[in-house]
Amino acid sequence: MKNYAIDNNIRDKVNRLIFIFSLIFASFIMITFNILVSDIAVTNVWIIYLNILILPSLGGIDAFLKWVFDTKLWKTKVFMKLLNLPNLNGIWNIKGENSLGYTYNGLIKIYQTFNKISIKGLFDNSQSENFETFMSISVNEIKLSYNYTNEPKKKEGTMGIHHGFAIIRFDKDLKNGTAKYFNDDFRGTQGVWSLSLANIISRD
Repeated sequence: MKNYAIDNNIRDKVNRLIFIFSLIFASFIMITFNILVSDIAVTNVWIIYLNILILPSLGGIDAFLKWVFDTKLWKTKVFMKLLNLPNLNGIWNIKGENSLGYTYNGLIKIYQTFNKISIKGLFDNSQSENFETFMSISVNEIKLSYNYTNEPKKKEGTMGIHHGFAIIRFDKDLKNGTAKYFNDDFRGTQGVWSLSLANIISRD
């Protein structure tokens, strides 16, 4: 999976809130520890220095909460509404046509977390994978723009490894979409896709 950019600063806000919560929780652990050992510390002052060992827990708490949010919490209904970030996880059917009039079918599998995304295209003769992705969110649509590498399953005709750029526009209900793609000079083709959601199990 690769990191993806979005057209707002919601990630910065979330990371700051998680750090603040981690700091509060780590402070609570330290205060609770000192209360519990206060009687022992009267005769064993060295126990107070154990607080030094508690301080690294801040980093651990912060990392754990970010992992939980990245993989689970962000796609709950409450946070999706607060973040205004779509959950695109799923398998999408593709009906495509290139600039030469050739029509074909395929699939796109999207695996998404709060910070990363994988977009894999599966076709009869080739498969593709994203390496740079940008998400734009507006009132009427969600736009996913990404660069990809396409590799043939076996050497056929003029097809070889090539790169391209695709722009997918999803409807707000996240059940259908349309796309345009542009391949590099090696392949020299472009075309359009019609997408429909086939499977949403991976959104759970």
